[in-house]
Amino acid sequence: MGEPEFKQPRHQRLWRPYPGFSAWPSAIGSNTADSTGNADYNKKTGAGYAARSSIYSPSVGSFSISNSVESLDDVNTVIFQFDAGLRGTWTNYVATLNYNGGSQGLTADFFALTNGSFTNQFGGYSSNILFQWDLSSIGEPIREYVINYDVAAHTSTYALQLDSSEAELSVSIVPEPAAYGLLAGIVALTGCVARRRHGK
Repeated sequence: MGEPEFKQPRHQRLWRPYPGFSAWPSAIGSNTADSTGNADYNKKTGAGYAARSSIYSPSVGSFSISNSVESLDDVNTVIFQFDAGLRGTWTNYVATLNYNGGSQGLTADFFALTNGSFTNQFGGYSSNILFQWDLSSIGEPIREYVINYDVAAHTSTYALQLDSSEAELSVSIVPEPAAYGLLAGIVALTGCVARRRHGK
């Protein structure tokens, strides 16, 4: 006769979300050597956590990127790229921008989808969503801004790229991920690249 099977008490078998649905206790800063500035990446709600090669969100989650731009005279253009394994329609991933402590909730003037730079363990490819804001008509200097966005359940975020510029762009652009130096992976811990650009 074999050994009796051990069964855990029922209360110990209940699923517990890791690491919980509260906000991260502290922001994650930029983690690329050639980046400048001090953008911070935050989880506001949901169960996003650092997995083996991404920030994995097993449930719907809300994230933010805050950026202080005192090194620029003003900010006229902001470009945010989000490289992830998306779930559902990519147009459901909407980012909004607030500046100087306000709650303006500005949606991007232009957004586009390009091929991402990463593959997962199942051979699926990531998608890179680009959001671009034209802030040139704002009548006050922008010293800081926050970008908020939500993700669908089971989204894997592989890299983020954030660019602030004094330049006023007359056309919308779709930079290649490689050209904008998307992170080569976020195994260490996902952050965001914050770069400054002075107008020429």
